[in-house]
Amino acid sequence: MSIVNKSDYSYVLSNKKSVVITGDSLAYNRYDFMNIPKNDAYLCYPGMKSWSFLLRDYLITNQLGFISGRELLSKFQTNVTFFCESSFMTTVPFMMDGACITLKQDESISLNTGSGYLFLLTDPINGGEVTIDQQVIETTGNKNMFLGYDIICIPVTNGVITCKVDKMRLNIIGFSTVGTMTFLTGSGSKTTKWLADNLKERVLKYKPDLLIVIIGANDRNNSTPKESHDSLQYIIKKSNCDIILLTSPHSTTSDPDNGNIYLPNPLKTKPIIDCQYNLCKENDLTLVDLFKLFSGIDSKDWRYDNVHLSRKGNKQLFTYLINELFGGSE
Repeated sequence: MSIVNKSDYSYVLSNKKSVVITGDSLAYNRYDFMNIPKNDAYLCYPGMKSWSFLLRDYLITNQLGFISGRELLSKFQTNVTFFCESSFMTTVPFMMDGACITLKQDESISLNTGSGYLFLLTDPINGGEVTIDQQVIETTGNKNMFLGYDIICIPVTNGVITCKVDKMRLNIIGFSTVGTMTFLTGSGSKTTKWLADNLKERVLKYKPDLLIVIIGANDRNNSTPKESHDSLQYIIKKSNCDIILLTSPHSTTSDPDNGNIYLPNPLKTKPIIDCQYNLCKENDLTLVDLFKLFSGIDSKDWRYDNVHLSRKGNKQLFTYLINELFGGSE
């Protein structure tokens, strides 16, 4: 069994919640997608198809009452482009759901959404200032957050939008009645102790209701089992929320080669995973064991290098998580 303390976390799709996905480089896994090293999840292309980015998108488009940007803007006859038809959108998420509309100064549109939440994608090139139901919203974005194409969630009563600049493009992902947001804060080459030391910045400032963590791969050579245990215990206590913990997967540089049955190194890896198991059992937290999940599958089908996931491995992990923990059916 790959899951300990299996639970249903689909409540984040029907109630407004904050979700954080964090950890080391496996928490965003830019490998097989970006050749240029990126030390943080939020420095990557926003439309990267790694498991955590896919999960972030799933947790928006599967919210209760979700209406896509395509559907919201389909009634407008001019100046509307679907993400999937726009060349500038090749690296952004929500290709099949999003749409953008070009507006001139003082031009207004009404989406007639009713009360809920509007999900927008900021635009560092063509964004600008708009009012949405009389709220002033800046959509230019921060170039240090997903290259300027970040997801923002705006509470709305009816979705009346007015352009306040000469000309701009508004990127609409969709609308839902829920408003759950997911934040990606993983950082490469980090240990459990580092995450504990940086918990405020990476986790606590988002006030999570659900924390998804994959950590421990770098503990094998940089931390003692006690340091890993104490750091993870601190993370659990201070986060004070539901937690899904993912173990690191098999590594060719750390763990024994046993064909397609993946076993943790008894000296380096197993003590780290044992402390994760024990703390999850003690605190009734969900643990997903990636050694067991990928056992029986040829490493060429899921691993990019010595430890990171390939495109196929990312898809496999994403599909497993949504089916087992979020009520999915892919």
